Amino acid sequence: MLSRALRPCLAVVLAAFCLPRAGAQYYSVTNLTALGGTFSTCYSLNNAGTVVGYAEFPASNAMSFTNGTLVNLGSPPNSQGSRAYVASNTGMIAGTSSIVGDAVSDDRLVSFAGGVASDLSTTPIPGNAVLFAINDQDLIVGCYVDFSATPKQHAVSFSGGSMTSLGNLAGGTYSVATGINNAGTIVGYADDSNGTHAVSFSNGTVTSYGWPGASYAYAINNAGTIIGNDTVGGLLRGVSVTNGTITDIGTLPGGSTTLPRAINNAGTIVGLTQLAGFGDYHPFIYSNGVMADLTSRVNIQGAILGNPLAINDSGQILLNGQDTSVSYLLTPAVVHFSVSAPSSATAGVPVAVTVSAVDPSGNLLSSFGGSAQISTGDTVAELPAPAALVGGTGTFTVTFHSGGPQTIAASDTVYPSVAGISSPVDVLGPPTFSTEPSSRSATPGQTITFTTLATSSPSPTYQWTFNGAPIAGATSSSYTVTGSQVANSGAYAVLATNPNGTVSSVPAFLTVNSLNGSPVVGQQSGPLLVSPGQTVALSVSASSTPAESFSYAWFRGAIPLQDGGGISGSQSPVLFLGRGTALEGSYVCLVTDTSGSTTSQPAPVTFLASPDVGRLVNVSCRANAGGGQNTLITGFVIGGSGASGSETVLIRASGPALVPFGVSGTLADPGLNVFAPGPPSSLVASNTSWSGSAVISAAAASVGAFPWANPSSGDAALLEILPTGGFTANISGQSGDSGVALAEVYDATPPSDFSAQSPRLINVSARIKVGTDANVLIAGFVIGGSTARTVLIRASGPALVPFGVSGVLPDPKLELSAVGPQTTTIATNTGWGGSAQTKAAAASVGAFSWGSAATPDSAILLTLPPGPYTATVSGASGDTGIALVEVYDFP
Repeated sequence: MLSRALRPCLAVVLAAFCLPRAGAQYYSVTNLTALGGTFSTCYSLNNAGTVVGYAEFPASNAMSFTNGTLVNLGSPPNSQGSRAYVASNTGMIAGTSSIVGDAVSDDRLVSFAGGVASDLSTTPIPGNAVLFAINDQDLIVGCYVDFSATPKQHAVSFSGGSMTSLGNLAGGTYSVATGINNAGTIVGYADDSNGTHAVSFSNGTVTSYGWPGASYAYAINNAGTIIGNDTVGGLLRGVSVTNGTITDIGTLPGGSTTLPRAINNAGTIVGLTQLAGFGDYHPFIYSNGVMADLTSRVNIQGAILGNPLAINDSGQILLNGQDTSVSYLLTPAVVHFSVSAPSSATAGVPVAVTVSAVDPSGNLLSSFGGSAQISTGDTVAELPAPAALVGGTGTFTVTFHSGGPQTIAASDTVYPSVAGISSPVDVLGPPTFSTEPSSRSATPGQTITFTTLATSSPSPTYQWTFNGAPIAGATSSSYTVTGSQVANSGAYAVLATNPNGTVSSVPAFLTVNSLNGSPVVGQQSGPLLVSPGQTVALSVSASSTPAESFSYAWFRGAIPLQDGGGISGSQSPVLFLGRGTALEGSYVCLVTDTSGSTTSQPAPVTFLASPDVGRLVNVSCRANAGGGQNTLITGFVIGGSGASGSETVLIRASGPALVPFGVSGTLADPGLNVFAPGPPSSLVASNTSWSGSAVISAAAASVGAFPWANPSSGDAALLEILPTGGFTANISGQSGDSGVALAEVYDATPPSDFSAQSPRLINVSARIKVGTDANVLIAGFVIGGSTARTVLIRASGPALVPFGVSGVLPDPKLELSAVGPQTTTIATNTGWGGSAQTKAAAASVGAFSWGSAATPDSAILLTLPPGPYTATVSGASGDTGIALVEVYDFP
């Protein structure tokens, strides 16, 4: 019915009207074609929800859809079919029909009412017409082609059966009126010699809005907000314009061109965004500055949503499918999930759960296109992965492992407010603790009661334990310790049993303290994420007034640990769990002296299987350096179990670069020499000034080193590719000068390139004369990766004498600190005490032996989470001398 001559003049309008996709909420969907006819194309929607367009019945006739009924509006006598283009909020439906036998296919303006199509005027329109909008005064605007005039395409209005030309821009070839509001403001677009412009029409005058670039106006609401397109960066971008202010409404993520199509009186806009490539259009809905993809809220099986055509004040959206022979009406729906589960289940046996998207009346919303995520109060239940509902429903499998009443909840993965919960499921399984016993503290002679509550079907029985052993007669839900004494200190737990199994409560620790004081726990290990199978070392320190000796007992949960099978130190301040012996759980140390007992804070150990394992990524040493015996010698080892190949390392010697950090007395002219081990040792590389090297700057930035701001400073640096093995970085004053210097060695391997076979830093050491105050020896290191790492840190003084070193530091003190906004000391040692654990760890990593005697040398063995740390060596009593600090990676 629409002639070939008219189609080019409407190319831009129909491109904007007949493209694909929209929105930010759920909708029920009505397929208008499915209600009758072989196909349908829709054009307009009013506030009553009436849709108009045309369909095959089998002839091409105007149609309307209201309240579930598709109505053939018919055609006037002697016509070749009809189309309904607009429906006003007053109920008027208008369109056009073609006259049979008319050689030029002239159109007539037609109204439709009560199944009767009537001419609005007796005079045919000289050409083809398309109607685009109607207001509540039944004033219609659109466009027609007059084949007998130049220009041929005109914006027009229709009122009372009369057509009025709205005019053209001077020198223009076409104009189109696309929108009108109840105030009678008419908008559209027209061309002149400078291109196409968004315009307004009034009393035969066409006025350009003056938007920059090629522009189009498509609709206007009663608040006066206009929507259209403007050219931004060579692309058509959707805009809304209020009181002359132009707002770019943006795009969907990854989008480029945006085509707004319609706006309602609430200011909600619908339209299209072009995404990856030509033809890849997604419908959007835009409200309150936020644009969302409508396809994520609607699921129409076997079809792709196309161009949104209209949105009414109720939020209903009319759109065509990408195949424009199909039209859909989307109606906002308040959605929640209905979750159906069996009334009973057995722990360990899967059950089927049905999740359905329904409206407030319980009607299934088959067009729901979201995904559901399942959860339950059973913290150890096996839950399915989130999955999309098909046809508004989905079946999921849940396996409970805790007994008692349980419920199953479902929530939308994008909009959690769309949710639902099942009726209680009576799970026949092991008991579940609703009340766990709590740790308690008592004074000698005090009576303490632990309480708990477990639920299950059938009801459970109870058995209390002390340090893992059953307590005779303690078979109720509570247990009382009468006349508490220090010997009663320890872990209390209760086992709850029914025919389906036995579960243990969390441990509750009892500590008993005299009024004269009790042990005070100081430094202690915290939570750790570790790679499965790696070593774990946990530590605790304690003090009391007056000072006493302590006994230690480490627990995992409620079970006390014992040495053996790779576990050592279970009765000492340091618990060492060898490779493969660490288990997930909460570790606590009970510290006791003659006056009382106390516990450390729980240290949870959790496994994390990750290729980005914890490792040393940066080692450094700061000390007073000079020449000769005062040369700062920093040793480092590249290797690792199973490692092969080479590693890129950045080595820096900072002197002047430390001044901006408030360090005084710095080494003015450091020289850097890197040696490979011998005998004899060989010089690998040297540097006397970095000279502002761009390569060094880039490498420093990539590894997170602090920047060197002065390119002409005397600081020295090297970027080297080194094989596995040991190396030393020697820093001395080139001109005999001395001062504070910082030696740094960075692993320059990008984290994304790291693997289990990658060489890495496994040891750093530094030897220097240790002074006091600013002249103490400070070794820094950084643990990178995503898991914790065990390190052995040693401070050797007297242990160096057998190697011919004179003037050693007689009484080294070793302090380990975590570096952050507030540096915190996390471990201290002033004498290794002949620790069997320290001795075994040193032998394992290849460190030289300190023998068996308890020398004043100091050591710390500890598992640390990723982050920066410093190990400071000083004289315990203010003494000075040569010391060696070593940091070993302990896998």
